[in-house]
Amino acid sequence: MNKQLTIQPRSALAELTATNTRELVRDGKTMFFVLLFPLFFLGLFWFIGYSTDADAATPHVVVAESTIGPEINESLENQGIATVPRNDPAANILLTIDGEHATVTLAATDQPSWSKTVQALRDVGIPRTAIDVVTTEGITAMDPLRTSMASILMVSFLSLAFLGTAVPLVSLRGQGTLRLLGTTPLKRSVFVLSQSPARFGLGLFQMILVISVTFYLGYLDIAHLPRLIVTALLGLIMLFSLGFLIGSRARNAEATTTVVSLLLPVALMLSGAVIPMQVFPESVVRVLEWLPTTVLANSLSTDLVGSDSGLSIGVSWAAMAAVAIVAAMITTKIFRWDSVIKK
Repeated sequence: MNKQLTIQPRSALAELTATNTRELVRDGKTMFFVLLFPLFFLGLFWFIGYSTDADAATPHVVVAESTIGPEINESLENQGIATVPRNDPAANILLTIDGEHATVTLAATDQPSWSKTVQALRDVGIPRTAIDVVTTEGITAMDPLRTSMASILMVSFLSLAFLGTAVPLVSLRGQGTLRLLGTTPLKRSVFVLSQSPARFGLGLFQMILVISVTFYLGYLDIAHLPRLIVTALLGLIMLFSLGFLIGSRARNAEATTTVVSLLLPVALMLSGAVIPMQVFPESVVRVLEWLPTTVLANSLSTDLVGSDSGLSIGVSWAAMAAVAIVAAMITTKIFRWDSVIKK
């Protein structure tokens, strides 16, 4: 009898996991949005960067210092970029190379296109992470795709946790499926756990996609990959916990879809990918940087593209773990099978 009791929960978990996986794959709408979001935002920010660079002034490069020798001149020529002497009035890019580090300094006014100059440096062996692109005023040049990479992964996880987890859960409640399950000995924790494996697999796909693109573009230092994976997995668990929390009591799937759909662009904007944090008052920034989504985006950017998040990775991990634990504990307490509120 005791043996039977220990097997039943495992059997229920396995069966529910398999059933949920099949239903998720068959749900074309959910799969479309979950898989589309990373591709859509990658394409959007690539187009913004490409358009901005294409409309910029023609580059005329001055090679100020170089430990590479004539190779860099040949590489620039292969990219169709003209090199000019320092006193040439057409000069608008100053290129300084010191070992495996390079600085591309752009004219502050009428900024030139610089993507091909960076590619020329990569062609001679300088990694993208060792190339600084700044204006003569010392301001880092805007690279929309690099700036938004971490936020793209964050929003992809968020869409999976909210549109791909919370909304289907509310739909099951509205259809009465959860009420039927509630009449069985099934534990809430077992049901919630059964929803996770398939969605976790989709999250891994999103992570691999964004990391692969980032590595291809040269933004990712491969030595930072292990820590990046830990950050991404911890962030995914945190957002899943929040998704289950939202779906634990909500009754109307359409209303839930509307609310969480609005949260996605808001989270993207407040993470610094669309609106620079510098435009907000300092008091507002102190609040925004502790939002769970912003903490995740900033933590990802540390290793994904080498940005300074402002928070140590240990503090970020602790904050995300705390949110995940608290959300999971609340979910198990307030989760409701039925859509009817009992008075």
